[in-house]
Amino acid sequence: MGKGASEQKANLAAMLHAMETVITSKVPVAGKLIFTCCLSGETGKHDAIKSVVEGAGVRADMAVLGGTGLKITLGNRGRIDVFVTVKGSPCHSSRPWDGINAITGATEAIHLLLGKVKLDKSHPQLGKTSLTVNHIRSFPESTHTVQERCEFTLDRRLLPGEDPNEAFAEIERIAKEVEQIADPVSGKRYGIDVRLGPFMYPSLVTMESPIVKAILRASEVMLGQPVETYYSPSAFDQGYLNHVGIPTANFGAGEHQYAHTDYDMASIERTTDSARVYAFMMLDYLT
Repeated sequence: MGKGASEQKANLAAMLHAMETVITSKVPVAGKLIFTCCLSGETGKHDAIKSVVEGAGVRADMAVLGGTGLKITLGNRGRIDVFVTVKGSPCHSSRPWDGINAITGATEAIHLLLGKVKLDKSHPQLGKTSLTVNHIRSFPESTHTVQERCEFTLDRRLLPGEDPNEAFAEIERIAKEVEQIADPVSGKRYGIDVRLGPFMYPSLVTMESPIVKAILRASEVMLGQPVETYYSPSAFDQGYLNHVGIPTANFGAGEHQYAHTDYDMASIERTTDSARVYAFMMLDYLT
């Protein structure tokens, strides 16, 4: 039990133990195993793994990332974050006609976005595209003041095949329509700035993917039966790796339901089982 045990730490322990087992077995290894530990944490973007693949020139036939519940993750939606700032003009709230209320402008922008952004795509396993306002704040932080600016963040979930830049361009175009709307009290127009934040690629592999076949074979031999497959609501680096042509799936000992809670824990038995599967995969493919 401890912070990160249900996510990265259990899988890290299993991978390290698997490598130790392979090394001490002294079985000749003909191929190359690349172990990567990114210290970036949950940044919501692919910069760390991108620096490994593109900066260090690392390539592989396939890859496995830590997973949850000893199940194979076959896919997940991707995501872009969009940062929107609506600009007004401050004044004392006893004379609202002297300013431009950025909060009112942000309300108008959100109404436009939720009403006009096309979210008509869906996937039988991954679900629908979505757009969510998940953060909002205004400035200056003072009493009885018409707000000068209001910032909010959008979470736009992506399905395989969707272009992150096209999704952002649609949001930017619709959000900028607020510039044609006047503050209902002062009659003056709002300003707006729309910026693309971090994004993560969607991910999707099939049962015929080499990494899925490798995990299924290893689990059948080491655990007595092939493990289950499922589709995750969360985006990690598997989307980027599949995007650059490295077949990637998630499998491991994590416990998704305990992540970011006071019960952040992992099963010793499942961590051991993960290590056995990882070790078999290494020896099966590299010898």
